[in-house]
Amino acid sequence: MRAVSVGVLLSCISVSMAQVPSTRTATVEPLKIAVDQPAYTGLPIWVHTNPGRYFIRYPFSPNVGDIGCNRLELQFNDEPVKPWAIPTDEISSAGILCGSSALPLSPQDRIPLHILYPLLKPGVYRVRWTVEEPNFQDANRVEDILRDAARSDWTTFTVLQATPARRESWLSRLLKSPPSDPALITGDYIPSLVASAPNERALEAIGNQLYSSNDLVAALATSAMRFFPNDRVSDLILAIIERRGPSDAIARILSMDKIAGVKDGAARRVQVVRRCIDNLQSNDPTEQAAALETIHFLVHLPNNKLPVDPSLAAEADAKVMEAAPAIVAANQDQPQSQLAIYLGSLKTREAHQLLKRMAYSASPVAEQARISLLRNPQPDDLPELAALMFQPGEDSDQDGFQLSGLPGNLISAFGDRAIPAVEKAMADSPYIWVQTAAAEELVRKNDPAAFSFFLDAIINDRWSWNHAYKGQLIQFLKDNFPSQVPRGADQKAITDFLQKHASVD
Repeated sequence: MRAVSVGVLLSCISVSMAQVPSTRTATVEPLKIAVDQPAYTGLPIWVHTNPGRYFIRYPFSPNVGDIGCNRLELQFNDEPVKPWAIPTDEISSAGILCGSSALPLSPQDRIPLHILYPLLKPGVYRVRWTVEEPNFQDANRVEDILRDAARSDWTTFTVLQATPARRESWLSRLLKSPPSDPALITGDYIPSLVASAPNERALEAIGNQLYSSNDLVAALATSAMRFFPNDRVSDLILAIIERRGPSDAIARILSMDKIAGVKDGAARRVQVVRRCIDNLQSNDPTEQAAALETIHFLVHLPNNKLPVDPSLAAEADAKVMEAAPAIVAANQDQPQSQLAIYLGSLKTREAHQLLKRMAYSASPVAEQARISLLRNPQPDDLPELAALMFQPGEDSDQDGFQLSGLPGNLISAFGDRAIPAVEKAMADSPYIWVQTAAAEELVRKNDPAAFSFFLDAIINDRWSWNHAYKGQLIQFLKDNFPSQVPRGADQKAITDFLQKHASVD
């Protein structure tokens, strides 16, 4: 589902080196914090800390509720307040631990309390902020990787009841002069608008960001939709699609089941699908890709809560196949990638043959086509796909990184029938990353030759032309054999383990 946008979004993940201190200490440092005063219900409430070595840079991911390696605890009348449950499917765990997606000019050293604890009642509260940091040196378990590095005292503040006139005045000012800088849109504007949920104008203002050319802006607007009622979001999405066509961000909203469960959900799905069918002929590759992604979700993905009308699915499939030749001929990555994903859901011979042509091409979407092809594998696919692990490829991929998924994909699709081809790839493929991936698959099956491959690579510190893969193999062993190769194992312990399992002459 995320083939179009995830790579772009993750490319912006960065971290200040000051956020990961080099000096390790068990001491929890004091942290000074303050809360916006006066604070009002239904308005943004930000908790601030003095600029220091941690440089808190919100947002931490394309999710308004993600505060990274920080904790905000809240008490009301000396009782803990339960935070809003952040949907785990929207928080990006990829990238640097404790890193941030925030754009360079985004406001620093503050976190939106009103998002973590929405709908606060008037009264006196206490808040405490804890900053965590990575602790790779001392951690033996995944749950020990983060430790408390700094913590504030409990800070008391008051939340007043905002009058309708005050809320209206604040919202009108914000909507009258929205920022143009993506850093301010993501770091202030969108999270501030969330405080007004379920206000219709706030929802519409967030909806206007779904077509932003900045991927972080569009993704953050998507996550903000969680705070608004499903039926209102559904109405807005239908109106926006009718007016402007689909977008990748709208496809993400639909994947959050914003149409499922609302009144007339089935009829609304038909409207969206047919509007997106019109966009399959668009000259805009981004719009074309979004149309394919949206249709695919609404008629094919198994987590869809509304039963799919077979006639609607047949209509959509026919229109996609009708548009497919032109999409392939245009050779645009985004729509081709989404087309490959869509074709993987079809079981027709025509779709399979088209996927094969894409899978064996030199196109950047060939890898996605191979993955989709193996969702419905045919017997003659095995030798043809296995041959790719040995054939000369592009000069830009001399190590075969783009082919490295094949060993695992073949075993997933064909089971033990694929093992001879994977064994041959480990021994004879001209691509080091194909050899490495094949060895990893075979180690899982306790193949002595694969353990010998690992042993040779680690003892001789093997390198490809521009990548060290010794470290990858060691991490693989620790992840897959934690009881025999614990996180703190040194090289001697690792080689002893490999020699025990390897075929050594």
